[in-house]
Amino acid sequence: MNNIHQSIEHIKPVTEAIFYGICGLAMTRDLLVKLACGLKTCGEKGKINEYKQNYQLELVDKVMIEDTKGLENIIKRSEQGEFKEWGTGLKAHVYKNTCIITEILDSKIAEKNKIVKKRTWNGTLFDNNKLNEYDGTIHFHPNHFTKYLAAIDYNIGIEDRGTAKINSINLITFNTSNGIEVIAHNKKYMYIPKNRNDKSILIKADHNQILEYLS
Repeated sequence: MNNIHQSIEHIKPVTEAIFYGICGLAMTRDLLVKLACGLKTCGEKGKINEYKQNYQLELVDKVMIEDTKGLENIIKRSEQGEFKEWGTGLKAHVYKNTCIITEILDSKIAEKNKIVKKRTWNGTLFDNNKLNEYDGTIHFHPNHFTKYLAAIDYNIGIEDRGTAKINSINLITFNTSNGIEVIAHNKKYMYIPKNRNDKSILIKADHNQILEYLS
């Protein structure tokens, strides 16, 4: 028994070192991804500011979702609260400084056609070549641990902006204690519902306006 106990004691430091080493590598990778996305977005914002006429989807004041069936579908699937993220593509155009979303592809079709290549608990991997015909994406944020921390899901992550293609509009859905939420973003701005009970009209909002919306 003493020999077994001594063996375990010798192994324990090695196991702990391996565990902390893996954690450290994971954290380093996450930081590098965030840094790369941040630098990419910063460069793209400069390009948008310089050539505004070429990036109209980045400069809109409002987002209107005309595809009511598509909106219903993403709300319905979001209500299921899946453990993994899921996503799909959307088509849109700009009219008088408003982004009009005319089509939301069914998320199951997006998976079947491999537009969504991989789903994980914290990410949706799209096939960028197949996304070329779309003007943006939608993806669901699982929030099993943040459902009752309302404000946290209204913060657009560096990765979300960084992985979105330039001149696009992108929707994010998630569950809150008050039900399903739908927000939008591009490289520069974020958009929240004009009315809590109507997710089809989203308006540009800054930090203070988001806090007011949540109050």
